[in-house]
Amino acid sequence: MASPPGGVPDEPTHVITAVAVSHGQGLGSPLSASQRRDLAQGRGGGLGGRASAYRSVIVPRVYDELNWGCFAFRPQVPASCQHFRGSRASGPAVTPVEWYSPLYYAWVGTIARPFPAGRFAWYAMRLASVGLFAALLASAATSLRRLPGSRLALAGLLLAGTPMAWFLGASVNPSGIEIGAGIAMWASGVVLVDEARQRVEPRVVVRFVAAAGVLVLARHPGAIWAILIAVVLCLSATPAARRRLARSRPVRIGLGVLSLCGLGELAWVLVARPFSATHVIFTGGLHSSGQILDATVGQTGSWLHQMIGTFGWLDTPSPAVTVALWVLAAGPLFVAAAIRARRTDRAALLLTLELAFAVPVILAAVEASEVGQHWQGRYQLPFVAGLPILAAASLGRARRVPKRAVPLVGAAVVAASAVAYAQNLRRYTVGDHGALQFWLHPSWSPPIPPLLLLVGVTIAVAVLAAWFATTSFPQVRRRPSDGARAEPPVPDGDGRSGRERRGATPVGAIAATATTWDHS
Repeated sequence: MASPPGGVPDEPTHVITAVAVSHGQGLGSPLSASQRRDLAQGRGGGLGGRASAYRSVIVPRVYDELNWGCFAFRPQVPASCQHFRGSRASGPAVTPVEWYSPLYYAWVGTIARPFPAGRFAWYAMRLASVGLFAALLASAATSLRRLPGSRLALAGLLLAGTPMAWFLGASVNPSGIEIGAGIAMWASGVVLVDEARQRVEPRVVVRFVAAAGVLVLARHPGAIWAILIAVVLCLSATPAARRRLARSRPVRIGLGVLSLCGLGELAWVLVARPFSATHVIFTGGLHSSGQILDATVGQTGSWLHQMIGTFGWLDTPSPAVTVALWVLAAGPLFVAAAIRARRTDRAALLLTLELAFAVPVILAAVEASEVGQHWQGRYQLPFVAGLPILAAASLGRARRVPKRAVPLVGAAVVAASAVAYAQNLRRYTVGDHGALQFWLHPSWSPPIPPLLLLVGVTIAVAVLAAWFATTSFPQVRRRPSDGARAEPPVPDGDGRSGRERRGATPVGAIAATATTWDHS
């Protein structure tokens, strides 16, 4: 709600593609001569102009006539300049993302079909994305609550869900769903390899496979991240856990399902050829090794900021306090895990950190040599988001949970998220150079008053953080398997039993009741 239609990177083209795919247009049609002439200089790519990254589709004209360009890349301009008017009659439009994996577009476009074309359908598509993104994070939380020291693991989940992840997850952009799927795969995978020391829980396997399948099918790079996540998880597992996973029937079935997802994605790649040179929007790569090095390694700092929160069309960075709080909360957690966790967990954590730096640099270098520097931090967030989850789970397994870690992390997340959300609202209501009290005289107002949005989001994040910090989830009693000895439930770190803590706070009492219903 805090961003106007078209206020998220590439959202207008994703909306056009969703409408087209939901009406069965597939790959669209080649551009007409007039459409080629209308393309901006340097866009459309192709071999000497004979081919183009853009395709022509038939959609209601209102989507193609939205003047989102009046504020994009101009952070000082509020969204009041936008006029969402146009005919609902169908007409030709161009989009450069018709080559992307179609399932996400089919999902959001189909949900929006009952709504009239325009603003209502646009928000319906966003809500369809929100539903899928929220389901993935709920799946992650459901898995992590099974771990010893589950409160710290859930604090890791809070850190994995950066403001940028929520920003994209609430927009019409498959990047948000890719990030949510990466977080869910990490969370369920960490639990899966931990419990495999004694048994394999089919429900965890189902959540892991569902998240991995969405990750593979959301965007083309998702398959790379899914493979890397699986490699790190295998490294963190004990030899006995790996053997039990290899013998598990649910795991074998899950691998078969993921193989089908991979084959489906491969079939689409072979048909649509999204990596063809003719499908590149931008032209003009960097040929000097020095330029490529500067465009990759030299940009890693900006990638970090983008992963935490850079809103609008990458033209509105979140305040420095947001980045500082996030780093101060996640950094000590990672260092503590690297020092105090078990050897296999340390190896997995350090490998994740190395890959989180090396793989994006390699991919960005290849991109820079072909089309220039266009890599963004959000592209690597599905993998990097696993760092706080893996670190928190490693500390929990080592039975070394700092008592004050969860409340401190929760407080940092609440403050950082509120400041970041306020900055995004300010940018669109009065411009990023406008008044700090943007809610008093906004030039543009979202569907819900901006002050009510800010207060509501802050309260919601605070309640979520308080729930994670004060509630003791009943530990799962792990049944012995293959002669293994069952371990007793492990308290969350303060020495009290779950029954003693369950009613300690109002939030804890509510959560305890909900947990009882869930187990029933």
